[in-house]
Amino acid sequence: MFSFIDDIPTLEQIKARVRDDIKKYKYDEYWNNSRIVQKGRELLNDEELKIDPATWIWKRMPSKEELAARRDKDIATIWKYRVQLGGFLSGALLVMVLGAFATSGNFGGASDANNRPSVVYPIE
Repeated sequence: MFSFIDDIPTLEQIKARVRDDIKKYKYDEYWNNSRIVQKGRELLNDEELKIDPATWIWKRMPSKEELAARRDKDIATIWKYRVQLGGFLSGALLVMVLGAFATSGNFGGASDANNRPSVVYPIE
């Protein structure tokens, strides 16, 4: 009798397949060259950080002028794309309104539905 259990790979086969795929698609190179790994290695090897972390952090905190410059740059970027942002927000508002119409079942909303039920019972 045929059994699917024979087709299940062992743990060693799975590990070998994963190792081969990592080598084949060069995931280890992508990981080692990523900015977060490089920054982590840089921080681990920083002697000043190992000696006095508080001073190291304090020296790297941005000044008020740097924060103001960054805020101005961010506002300029938002202002640059104001038309696109307005179009997106108006489209989102339109979708929300249409969704409210679709879920309420009528254009009057819930209060209208309570005052005039859609089911009419015959008078006997």
